[in-house]
Amino acid sequence: MYVNDKLLAGNDETLLDSVQASIGSRFKATVLGDTSWILGIRVCQDIPAGLIFIDQSQYIKSILACYGMADCTPVSTPLSAKANFDPTSPKEHSTVSSYPYLEVIRSLMYAVLGTHPDICSAVRALAPIAAMFGHDHIEGLKHIMRYLASCPSHGIMYTMGEGELVGYTDADWAKIVPTADQSQGTPSFTLGVLSLGCPSSSPLSRPPPLMLSILLPRRLQRS
Repeated sequence: MYVNDKLLAGNDETLLDSVQASIGSRFKATVLGDTSWILGIRVCQDIPAGLIFIDQSQYIKSILACYGMADCTPVSTPLSAKANFDPTSPKEHSTVSSYPYLEVIRSLMYAVLGTHPDICSAVRALAPIAAMFGHDHIEGLKHIMRYLASCPSHGIMYTMGEGELVGYTDADWAKIVPTADQSQGTPSFTLGVLSLGCPSSSPLSRPPPLMLSILLPRRLQRS
């Protein structure tokens, strides 16, 4: 068995060394030092300041290049505020069915799960249409990629410290036309960082928290 990457993290160096020694006694393993990349995610650390920043700038650029969007015109939002997507007609779908719709969705989902939850709602709006997409849905995916082109180096900042938890919730009042369902989100602030729950059409579901993308501080850009 070959494992490409592993990552150990914690605040007890003795325990981490013990775990690494245990792994090394059973498998051939190489210690590469402080993490700088893991699964296509760049990791910048400022331990004295209690800061860890992660982004997927190289991955975002590879997505744009793969789908012919490297030289696109950037936009400032993941989707238009008035965007609303319904399945298209079989006739229109047949004219665009060769477009790699699911591949683009999968590529964007990895960015959502990694460091770009700010496109979560936009990707969720377009993913269910994969079986019957049309020109508008393709333009929607391209709009998301144009947004990513405007902020490829945005990511997630983790900070140390104590702070109160402040939460908010909002819904779109049954904007999902075919089913009259509503989409809702639950962001909360803690330790100076925004945690964002993925939108859900079920009022009983509790999605896992994700972090909002923010810009890399200058002192970490120089490291």
